[in-house]
Amino acid sequence: MAEPLRSLSVPTQRYVAAVIAGAALVAVCSPHRRPDVEVALILIAAAMSLVPPLASPTGGISIPNLAPVIVIAVCWTPSEALIGIGVGTLIGQRHFRRSERWRAWLNGAVLGLSAMGASWVAHRILAATTVSIESISIAALAALVTLRVLNHGLLAGYLSLRFQRRFFAEWHKNALRNWSSQLLSVPMAVVVYALWVTLKQGVPAGLVLTALSALSVPLARQELVYYYASKATLAATVDAVMVALDGAVPGSRNHGERVSALAVNVGQRFGIREHGLLALGLAGRLHDVGILAPASTASLSAHAALGARMLAPFPDPTVAEMVRSHHDPWRGRRATATADAALGGHILTAVEVYDSARAGLAPFAHAHSAEETAALLRARAGADLDPTVVPVVLEVVRRTPPAAP
Repeated sequence: MAEPLRSLSVPTQRYVAAVIAGAALVAVCSPHRRPDVEVALILIAAAMSLVPPLASPTGGISIPNLAPVIVIAVCWTPSEALIGIGVGTLIGQRHFRRSERWRAWLNGAVLGLSAMGASWVAHRILAATTVSIESISIAALAALVTLRVLNHGLLAGYLSLRFQRRFFAEWHKNALRNWSSQLLSVPMAVVVYALWVTLKQGVPAGLVLTALSALSVPLARQELVYYYASKATLAATVDAVMVALDGAVPGSRNHGERVSALAVNVGQRFGIREHGLLALGLAGRLHDVGILAPASTASLSAHAALGARMLAPFPDPTVAEMVRSHHDPWRGRRATATADAALGGHILTAVEVYDSARAGLAPFAHAHSAEETAALLRARAGADLDPTVVPVVLEVVRRTPPAAP
């Protein structure tokens, strides 16, 4: 559905206009010494928009064009990167994806400015060092970091104004996401730049190599299709297990969802990275799955161990380890942000006690008030609950109260 710019708040409209005007001003004031390069880069960037984006499971869309953008940032000057990426993105989104005019201009300005900053950093590094695989790798990595910091910073400014979100929280959340996959864009930039320098064939060869790097976009998109499909399959499997668990113990599905959401929120406060948070969220949902095992007993430790055994085939062993340990007493073991399995187990232990007490689930005979539950957790901190986790759990529920049981 079309969304005109005038439908946005006045501060958001001003921010959009300022970003677009800033990019245009920088482009006009930049030295245009090679218009042939700029036109070629515009065509390459516009052609990348022919590859349709994918809906991301975490919200928004994914556009797998990072590798050629880093190639352009490393191989071409900052002004050429700004104009090529910015104008090319504008044209591609406006004419190939039929985006609203203001949205196409904003996306072009944001990506163009980010590419310009990445190019500036990369060229400062290359100019200060002897050209080698090591220096090119450092330059490409620095370009990637700069691009993500600037791109997510500019987008966080827009999102914070439009949806009243906290700027730093929005920027921090997105800037730190998916680094393991984003780093795969660095080798392509290193290969393209090193090959170009080795060939010493000048501008035409550089443009051909840049265009060839853009051919990776359809391949990267297909890889994302497979990745998202595997995540959808995992989600469907977990949902089926939760339905079965809810049939065996009514209310356990909602309990698992609440434990999962609260545990992930607490894990974020401890600085657990995305991969660990994903495992923690799954462990929170599936922590009682051992109840489904025929050999399950009333013992908490028994169903935790059985659940871990059932989850052992998971590709990530952290999920099973968190489930196995979520009823273990603390016994003086300190949680650290580097030991995701141990920390996740400590978090699950405290979070499950909190939610079970609030909802009146076993082993509690009745539902406790928030004050009673907080007093209960404080009394058990340092005994069977980790004293470093309990205050964080209570702080999180104070700021963002969980859904009612």
